[in-house]
Amino acid sequence: MKEIKEFKRKKKNDFPPGYGKFPYVVVKIGYARYLQIPIHRTSKEEDFSLKGIFISEEKEPDIKLKKEHDLYALMQVRKQNYQEKNIYLPMCLVEGPEDAVYIDEQGNTSENSSIPKGGVLLTANHDIISMEGPHYYLFNE
Repeated sequence: MKEIKEFKRKKKNDFPPGYGKFPYVVVKIGYARYLQIPIHRTSKEEDFSLKGIFISEEKEPDIKLKKEHDLYALMQVRKQNYQEKNIYLPMCLVEGPEDAVYIDEQGNTSENSSIPKGGVLLTANHDIISMEGPHYYLFNE
């Protein structure tokens, strides 16, 4: 019988600045290798230490508009990967512990309650964040 491994919860200090918090894009770049690209709601000029996607909004958007912006960020990552590598890489937008939007090779999106976890998690610069466990931390822990 196969044993199911329980992962230890992660804390904020287990991640580099800006990583591990929702929302983010995950790109699967190989067997059990995931690249996390954080989505920040600020301009890069406000914090040069952060890496990832920056969405600068003049006023606080509603939830629907935030999701639209996040999906646009996912589409931009997909487009960039096609242009640079000319191959399809599985990827998704992760908005919560049980909230992901996957994009297929044709560009169609589908929502799912299963999010990527485990494997080797890498930063946008391909530095190792972790070798197992969840790809996020919860703010209230």
